[in-house]
Amino acid sequence: MRKPTSDELIILSFLLENAGLEVELGKIWVEPMTDGGMGSLKLYPNRENPKYEFGHNAAECWFKDSDGVAASGALYLNTQGVPFELDMWKVDFSTLIKWPKREELTLTSSGT
Repeated sequence: MRKPTSDELIILSFLLENAGLEVELGKIWVEPMTDGGMGSLKLYPNRENPKYEFGHNAAECWFKDSDGVAASGALYLNTQGVPFELDMWKVDFSTLIKWPKREELTLTSSGT
């Protein structure tokens, strides 16, 4: 478990803000997931392990990686409404080359 990088914080803060969640970014810890290098993270608010019970997708955004391939980031909450995962995905399943800048992010949903 580690603190998120400044690049990871950009997409996390964007998605948390657009999901209407007030989470102290300084208290979030992350753990990289085995996803083929796309960048998905398990989230640990307040360094606690939230129950891994899928609740819903709170917010999702799209961007283009530096190779031009479309990629998305989705914030998932558990059934108690606590963030537990940042799911990163490139449409061709390749490794994420560069994390996006905030101005490169396009919001695609406000949760379902």
